[in-house]
Amino acid sequence: MSGKSKTALVKKIIRLTDENLDDEQLIHALLEEEIYIGDEEDDVSFGDRAADFLAKFAGSWLFIISFSIFLLGWIVTNLYLFRHPFDPYPFILLNLILSCLASVQAPLIMMSQNRQEEKDRKRMECDYRINLKSQIIVEDMHYKLDKIIANQQKMLNISENNVSNVEKRSQIMYHKRKSNHEGELTMANIWHDIKPNRIAADDFIAVIEIEKGSKNKYELDKETGFIILDRILHTSTHYPANYGFIPRTYADDGDPLDVLVLCSETIRPMSLVRCHPIGVITMLDGGKLDEKIIAVPFDDPTYNEYQELSELPKHVADEMGHFFTVYKSLERKETTVNETMGAQAAREIIDKCRENYIEKYCK
Repeated sequence: MSGKSKTALVKKIIRLTDENLDDEQLIHALLEEEIYIGDEEDDVSFGDRAADFLAKFAGSWLFIISFSIFLLGWIVTNLYLFRHPFDPYPFILLNLILSCLASVQAPLIMMSQNRQEEKDRKRMECDYRINLKSQIIVEDMHYKLDKIIANQQKMLNISENNVSNVEKRSQIMYHKRKSNHEGELTMANIWHDIKPNRIAADDFIAVIEIEKGSKNKYELDKETGFIILDRILHTSTHYPANYGFIPRTYADDGDPLDVLVLCSETIRPMSLVRCHPIGVITMLDGGKLDEKIIAVPFDDPTYNEYQELSELPKHVADEMGHFFTVYKSLERKETTVNETMGAQAAREIIDKCRENYIEKYCK
């Protein structure tokens, strides 16, 4: 239905004369309009009222019974009750009265039929207006629903395009390290050059920098992608677990997100280990927030059934917390362990650091 025809129909239904209403105002006016169904008694004349009453009475059992009693009473009275009847057989007066009633009956029937036709016409008009009102409201609802669905589809397409663009940029970054602007070959960097689909919050690749039991503090050389010896621990402590980082993440300290991999064996530096998180240690290192994911390998049968840090002996978490509290004390650097949390918090931190990485390197 076109806009002009719908406007005309709405104005016809609610009998508007204002030409300045827009479509939305017309629909609101239509919803508020109450279409009256019934007899409009205020506009009925006395003659019409009398015709309605006589037609109603003449078609009732009361009239039939009353008329039968009248005829029977008239006949019995004149035949048996009076010695000198006022209308003896063959009841000429009664015939005269019945003839007069018959002469009046025809116009009364015509008036009744005309009144019934008028009532039927008004009812049909009300039914038409009600049906038309319902049709216009339903069509307007369909139009608005179609518009909402179209907008949602548009938003969905935009979101899909954004996701696709991010994935494309990630893949381009994964493959683009072939040469720099001077034509020199660029070394592969494990922080960046790993497929994005291998890093998820509940299933990721960890790069080992320091094996369990070592005092050597290795860390990622961001320029080359290799590990470099940062220092030998000054304290008589050693790393309580295999230590490394999660590629394609960017933590609050500007480095990849740290990870402690609990394993029944030591793991050589620069090894890749597929893990899932079971907890996280949050701490302050030099006044900056430092978060360390606690994970276990999928392929270590001693640990791979653990899903939460709380399932392990409490001493395991206490040992790691104590290590990060004291391992820089002889370097005159302050570290403070805040709290240890479970797997859900670890997954949220991993997701946050993945988003930080995309924001910094893929846009």
